[in-house]
Amino acid sequence: MKDAYPQFGWRVKNGHKVTTRFSVLHILVVMAVAFGMAQRGLADDAIIVDDALVETKADPPCWPAPDAANKADRYQPCGNGTVLDTATGLLWTQRANCLCPPPRFICDIESSKRNWYEAQAYVAQLASGQCGLDDHSQPGDWRLPTAAEWDQTILVAVTEGCSAPLLTDVTGSACFGGGSGSFFDWVNTLTSYWALETTNVSFGTADQANTCSLSLGSFFTTGKTSDRLFWPVRGPH
Repeated sequence: MKDAYPQFGWRVKNGHKVTTRFSVLHILVVMAVAFGMAQRGLADDAIIVDDALVETKADPPCWPAPDAANKADRYQPCGNGTVLDTATGLLWTQRANCLCPPPRFICDIESSKRNWYEAQAYVAQLASGQCGLDDHSQPGDWRLPTAAEWDQTILVAVTEGCSAPLLTDVTGSACFGGGSGSFFDWVNTLTSYWALETTNVSFGTADQANTCSLSLGSFFTTGKTSDRLFWPVRGPH
């Protein structure tokens, strides 16, 4: 679908690299939560979200991944169709384009684009058995990344002056390049990816939402009825 409204470019700048590490405090908090759950007889698959108990069947983040060649790598393959980004805590679908078949087949990128509403609806119903997933996830577990999460994801590649796509390889310190050093499939640089947020800017009757360009390292506000790619995540928000 051709854009009905213009795009306005902007870039989020963190000003410095941010790397997440597991501290003693993190470990103590996890131990305390686990102890409390055991004391109350809660199921192993119960999690706490905003002080409320919610049950999820989805596999937890695999850190460190048992099949990882290097436990210090930024990206860890979970072996269930997901890849963990240890710098952000996000789990990404291994397929950067869920509407493409397994990598050995040909993918029509144009036909796999969706408008923001359709992308939201797809990730809301995404579950294990779809998009190459075998992680026991259920509808409601997945969502679109926020603009801030996209910014953290591309920050190192942008800072290092990498060429498109503006991602790193598995180590988190070198450029993605041709993808040979990455666990992700179907990463595309010819179009932008949707972000979660609505920008509350309107032209005519079309709402706007954020998109991230992996070729420019920039963000745009785009009409929600325009067609873009989308890449599901689950985890911190």
